[in-house]
Amino acid sequence: MSEQEKALKMLELLKGTGVSFRSFADCIGMNVESLYSYRSCPRRMSKEKALYIIAQIETIYRKEWEYIKQQMESLVQ
Repeated sequence: MSEQEKALKMLELLKGTGVSFRSFADCIGMNVESLYSYRSCPRRMSKEKALYIIAQIETIYRKEWEYIKQQMESLVQ
């Protein structure tokens, strides 16, 4: 799984915890439309942007991070 795909999967899992894409985008100062366009074509997202999104999820959404981390680990197995 590429970093871009990983970031998008984590965003989907974050959404499942009740945090909308808009809320996440507003929180990190990102255009929500960019997140939607990345969903349709993950290659548009740079690796650096993907790593930034992952880091922001981990930093800002600590409670949700444990769930996301657990779910991502189960996908790998």
